[in-house]
Amino acid sequence: MEGLKIIAAVIMFMSLMVFLAVPAGAQMYGGSGEGYGDVMARGDQMGPMGPYGPMGPMSPFMPMSPFSGGFGMWSGTPNYNVHNTNKTIMAFMEDYPELSLYIAALKATGYDKELSGGGSYAVFAINNTSMARDLSINGPGQIYSNPDLVRGLVESSIARDSQGVSSLAIGRTFRSLNGLKIAIGSERNGMAANGADVTDIVNAGNGVLYVTDAPVGT
Repeated sequence: MEGLKIIAAVIMFMSLMVFLAVPAGAQMYGGSGEGYGDVMARGDQMGPMGPYGPMGPMSPFMPMSPFSGGFGMWSGTPNYNVHNTNKTIMAFMEDYPELSLYIAALKATGYDKELSGGGSYAVFAINNTSMARDLSINGPGQIYSNPDLVRGLVESSIARDSQGVSSLAIGRTFRSLNGLKIAIGSERNGMAANGADVTDIVNAGNGVLYVTDAPVGT
């Protein structure tokens, strides 16, 4: 009998706790009159599907997704910046310090004039860090002492393009001036050109500039 009394007391205590928890839960999920189903539909901050709820992207219960860059299935911020300008591609690059070596390569091969005029181009310009790391070019002097390498680099990084689709280019393949295929794919939350991460996209007056952290070809 004593055991039955203890069990009954435990059941009564648990029932009381559940009864007290209901108003607090209703208050957390939006106040009186808003049931659990409403929270699911609205996706409140603390609701089950809200960002901090048990099924939300910030929940510690949601696994990391290789496509999201964060918790759950929510996509993260793209890893590239998008700019819009009325300038030509060449004029824009002149104000971009991290492309000074690529600009020198364009001038050494004469393609700076082409990118300063009309037409429509897709240009995959590598930054100074990549020029030094991947091609051992640290200054303009090395550009002029490696004419074949520089011409190959430039002609493989420029494509004549009539569509100018910028960030919508994922899945497309460009054909460079020297016949190289440049395939655009996704890289986590970003974009890659022949495996080189795209860090900036510039919609310019005569095409689209893609700044990359590695050469797309040489």
